[in-house]
Parts: sequence; C-alpha cells; structure tokens
Amino acid sequence: MGDERVSGTRGGNGSGERGAAVPAATYWAAIGSQQADLPIIALEGDQAIALMMTIDLGVRFAAVAAAELARVLAPARPRLIVSVATPGITRTTEPTAH
Repeated sequence: MGDERVSGTRGGNGSGERGAAVPAATYWAAIGSQQADLPIIALEGDQAIALMMTIDLGVRFAAVAAAELARVLAPARPRLIVSVATPGITRTTEPTAH
C-alpha cells in the first residue's frame, strides 16, 4: 500500500467497548491508484483496526482494484486466485477475468 496516514483522533466514546466506532478517526490507505479513508474500529484495550469493506466502496472501486491487481499478477500467469470467503473481499473473481 505504501503511503498510509492516520487522521482524526483516537479516543472513541470512552466506553472501551469492543467494536465501538472511534469517531473522526480514519486511516488513509492507497489501494493501487485509488485512495480510501477507512474507519478505525476499537478492539480490546489500546488495539484498533482500520476496516476496509470493499462492499461499502462500490462496484467501480472493486473493478478498478481487480484490474490493477490482474496487471500486477499477469507475469506469474496464475490459473486461479483464491481468497477467504467474505463480503468485504471481492477481488478474487475480477482479476481472473482479465
């Protein structure tokens, strides 16, 4: 990904609840030629994750990411690309179509 930045503030609602959204905190990520501000979700203690749900980013986002991934993987000539089964990762079928 390369040029990642964290913006906003961490602190959340003070409840410390697992899975509680941290208001105004995002993680900027570059995914190929595209960028996304990903929400930071609190876990346990001081741990948090930047959550990327491709289903929320739209079909065009997934199509562009898939085409770019296909170009990167093309020299390896993969016959099949496998991913975990999750609605958040839709990149497995598009690159194989290119």
